[in-house]
Amino acid sequence: MYKYILFLFIPILFNSTLLAQEKVVFIKNDTFKAGFLPDVGGRMVFFSMNGEENFLYSDDKYWNESETERIEPSLNAPFKEYNGLTTWLGPQSEWWNHQNSIESKKGDVWPPDPWLIYGDYKIVEKTALKLVFEGPDSPISGVKLTKLFELNGNQLHITTTAKNIRTTNVSWDLWSNARFGAFTNFKVPVDDDGVLRVVANENDSLDKVKYEVKEGSFVFYPEMPSAGKKKRISKAFLYPKEGRIVASTETLQLTIEFDKVPFNEIHPEQALVEVYNCISVDGSADILELEHHSAYTHLEPGESMSLKEVWTLKAVN
Repeated sequence: MYKYILFLFIPILFNSTLLAQEKVVFIKNDTFKAGFLPDVGGRMVFFSMNGEENFLYSDDKYWNESETERIEPSLNAPFKEYNGLTTWLGPQSEWWNHQNSIESKKGDVWPPDPWLIYGDYKIVEKTALKLVFEGPDSPISGVKLTKLFELNGNQLHITTTAKNIRTTNVSWDLWSNARFGAFTNFKVPVDDDGVLRVVANENDSLDKVKYEVKEGSFVFYPEMPSAGKKKRISKAFLYPKEGRIVASTETLQLTIEFDKVPFNEIHPEQALVEVYNCISVDGSADILELEHHSAYTHLEPGESMSLKEVWTLKAVN
């Protein structure tokens, strides 16, 4: 009898594992593979060459969590760091100003819109090389996002579209936020005057991240905090010479390309390229964010705007 019970139990475990694995949806070709969580904002959580480690920073312990552990969009949803590549809206100062449900939240700059980053995005098109997600209507921002990802050779083409779902005008930019390990090397092509500002606090618990413009590119030099301090944090606001960011590890190089939006079309609180770097003593807050923005755009009811980017990945010789 015990053998019979065990025989029944093993298939149940096997089927449960398969169901869990299906939470991550992949597209791939002979060289590259990209993985997504449709029910966590349609975000990309895996991108790499076949056989290589994930280039993005995203903890896979969250990928297949149960439905009860997933963050549900709500006005009071907590922030959970699924990381990877996601989309915010700019400017940050306006995130909670266009809702009337909780007056006290107006002026808040955290967290980002839960409907955009945690919503259950429907798969409206899927092939071996292409995925299109459609997000829910956001009562916070007044838009809905559609995300297209398509592999083409050694490139991943990404188009994110925001549609105004309100009966009144809305104004936003699209903000691409890709997260990597805190010590990932990167460079942004800039002239000296392209470094608009670098924001950092230096006090008893915080250090700044050192930076410079080296050989025509902006770079951070991440290192552990000084003795007695908890974190080293800085954020750079840049207007690059080209719409391009390059990141690299010992084995891979990623180039992210996007439109060089005219300076006067970027919201003054933001920048075309923003880089956030945090290194903590215990490693719990370690992150490198490589971000870029679309033009700040006024949308009438039913109008849309898009942000396009191309990710090219190659092996380092």
